[in-house]
Amino acid sequence: MKKEAVIFHELQGFWNSPILFWPVILIAASAWITYFLQYLFNISLIRSTSAHGLFIYWLLLGILLPLLLCTLTFAIEVRMDGLYIRLFPLNMHYKKISYETIAYYYPVHYSTIARFGGIGIRVNLQGEKVYNLGGNKGIEIGLTTGEKIVIGTNQDEALNRAIDKVRFR
Repeated sequence: MKKEAVIFHELQGFWNSPILFWPVILIAASAWITYFLQYLFNISLIRSTSAHGLFIYWLLLGILLPLLLCTLTFAIEVRMDGLYIRLFPLNMHYKKISYETIAYYYPVHYSTIARFGGIGIRVNLQGEKVYNLGGNKGIEIGLTTGEKIVIGTNQDEALNRAIDKVRFR
């Protein structure tokens, strides 16, 4: 199967999102500090923790959580046959939005916390779905089925132009 040519590509990651990046760095740093203070200076910051418990705490929050979040990427691609989005590792394959199903689309500025309650793949009380790793810019897409999807992007105008380019060729 031949892969369509990519007209527009944007890759966002954990590192682009201050909402995710700084809390995880602080949590990981606290796990490292707690672990090494215990073993280097015998200063216990966590009451009644065994050596195994402290090791598991350090392993999960100091190593595995940052590694897992480093793999978190959001890819947006505009191809000739549709718009493709994927929030990896939550979506292993791209989700295709074909141009025939798009009723309208336009760039928007929004508050991801106020409108959707957070980042990631979210659905709000109005049934609108968002794919976002942070920021306040995106493309709102209305589908012919009545569904609304907001795709968070750092390049909202460029994404809008790329969709225009292939949709109205």
